[in-house]
Amino acid sequence: ASRAAARERGDRPAPLGRPDDRRRPSGKPDRLACPPATAHPDRPGPPRSSSASAPHSEMTVRIAPSILGAHLSRLADEIEMLDEGGADWIHIDVMDGRFVPNLTFGAKVIESVRKLTKLPLDVHLMVVQPENYFDSFAKAGANGMTIHTEVSPHLQRQLTPIKELGCRAGTAINPPTPFLAVTEVVHDLVLLLIMTVNPGFCCHYFIPGP
Repeated sequence: ASRAAARERGDRPAPLGRPDDRRRPSGKPDRLACPPATAHPDRPGPPRSSSASAPHSEMTVRIAPSILGAHLSRLADEIEMLDEGGADWIHIDVMDGRFVPNLTFGAKVIESVRKLTKLPLDVHLMVVQPENYFDSFAKAGANGMTIHTEVSPHLQRQLTPIKELGCRAGTAINPPTPFLAVTEVVHDLVLLLIMTVNPGFCCHYFIPGP
């Protein structure tokens, strides 16, 4: 699956790894302003700390394996393995063959996975016109939907219906996309997915930093 660093509310965003993406106007902060970390309603108890020695750290860690890497003929067994192995979410990579060259899952697969687990389903929409999928994905059992900034010219307007459907609203940025693309909607986000590979296929190597 496309491996990515995800920032939930309360997490510090990681640098994109490209010099152009990290430039900031003089006097501006180097990172997005984030509220303090809180426990997430999808998981009982306090969030996992990324460092036991740093009690005041704002970082939390959640494990969200993607079914893009699953053996689909044994999907039920692999979902059960993830449940027993301590996964926090199940990540579902949806690709439409337009925004990215690959074609993967739709509402029927989300519905099938929903029947196999009580874990939250984190759906990553690598599609054009993502708003066309919101209703069917929410009905199928998605708990969160993340849309790409690059295909969402009215990003705040497109995040709003996700929240109205009772789902977590997130956005993703590809490696060349600067953080400035999301600064105006950061307080509308529950999750920021920072791609460290170009989207579309699994098993890519990380794009190296500077």
